[in-house]
Amino acid sequence: MTAPPDVDRLYPRLRPARVTVTTARGSFTRQADEALGSRLVPLDDAGLQAKFFDLAGPVLGAARARELGERVWSIEAIADVASLIETMAQPV
Repeated sequence: MTAPPDVDRLYPRLRPARVTVTTARGSFTRQADEALGSRLVPLDDAGLQAKFFDLAGPVLGAARARELGERVWSIEAIADVASLIETMAQPV
């Protein structure tokens, strides 16, 4: 991993990332100046939930990610977040 000067110069105004993937067909580079869901590339509620499931699903499994997402989404209704913290701390 490297931080080329042209990308590094953009920080902290932006939080860029550049990825190069090399395959048998060649190298492909893509750069994003901000992550999807950042203050500059905001998401609506549906987009935020989709991003959570896309990231958490492969790690936790679809059912556990769905349950955790629903609990976090309604965190204001939880009287004591201890059980939520325990759920998040369970090994995968």
